[in-house]
Amino acid sequence: MRTPLIIALFACTALLVYWAHDTHPITAKDIRFAFVKPPVVPVRGVPKEADCAGLEPDPNGNKGGRSGISFSVVLDPDSHGSLASVVANRISAITVMWSDHALLKTAQDTEDFLRRLLTTRTGSTYTYIPWAQGLGTPHIAARVQHTEGKSGQWLVWYGWPSVYCAYQDGAGKWWFGVWFHDEDARLEPKKHEAQ
Repeated sequence: MRTPLIIALFACTALLVYWAHDTHPITAKDIRFAFVKPPVVPVRGVPKEADCAGLEPDPNGNKGGRSGISFSVVLDPDSHGSLASVVANRISAITVMWSDHALLKTAQDTEDFLRRLLTTRTGSTYTYIPWAQGLGTPHIAARVQHTEGKSGQWLVWYGWPSVYCAYQDGAGKWWFGVWFHDEDARLEPKKHEAQ
């Protein structure tokens, strides 16, 4: 008599846990987009607060000496997969603060491009800046509302041959995505003829 009761209790508990969790995960199609007017031009490059993300000073490195150069150690050198896997079910809304109209002619072009970056399973995402060059003004700058935690930022640079991004999650952690020679992240030829 105890076995059916235990099985019934287990089944009820399993159903409650199932119903308590969101059974409909957020997809890129569910994310709401808005556009600020007039647009706010972002500063050039990666934000200062993100510049040293994922790094700590090298205890054996030169302390700068006369050159002022210091060295850091990457704490987590591994790729965390695509940006899509890092942000899955975490973004509820995106407010585009700036979009370079020389590259993306309309708000719909910008939205389509960002949704593509949120869904493609290609590219790599790191907790430190994996590229060596400095980047100019982002082609897209956005505020991101998360399902949990604080709002963050998402900056995207469209370069050749790569697309780069800096993303701040709901916990304030910075992530850096790169799509190197990746056709999934490229715009249609008609949309970037100026490039």
